[in-house]
Amino acid sequence: MGQILARHKVEGITLRNDNRSQLIATIIREYLQEEGFNQAFTHVATPEENSFIDADHSLLERTIEQRYEFDLIDEIGLVLNRWNSFNKEQCTHGTLGKRTTMPFWNEHYRSVEPPKPPLTANP
Repeated sequence: MGQILARHKVEGITLRNDNRSQLIATIIREYLQEEGFNQAFTHVATPEENSFIDADHSLLERTIEQRYEFDLIDEIGLVLNRWNSFNKEQCTHGTLGKRTTMPFWNEHYRSVEPPKPPLTANP
């Protein structure tokens, strides 16, 4: 989070979370508020409000969490990076017309105007 905050302005951005205990914890809420985030929560018993992330979490749980046992946090990072690369570069998705996500992502962002450079040397 620190690396993101060092590079990107977050004031005025709303971070939308579900109501899991780790996201409503006081220390997390205070941290996000101190850093300038607005925090919004999905309504209780409305999975359609965060269906995309819930689908990702379900896939991650089935393909990683239920299959592996880790001794070190570094091992988790290696497996997640491999899984993420496979998911973006090799795994086709029916909702994307049987394409992988990277060509779809690149195609979308070619049509988006790039951000303008800052007016001063010191942002």
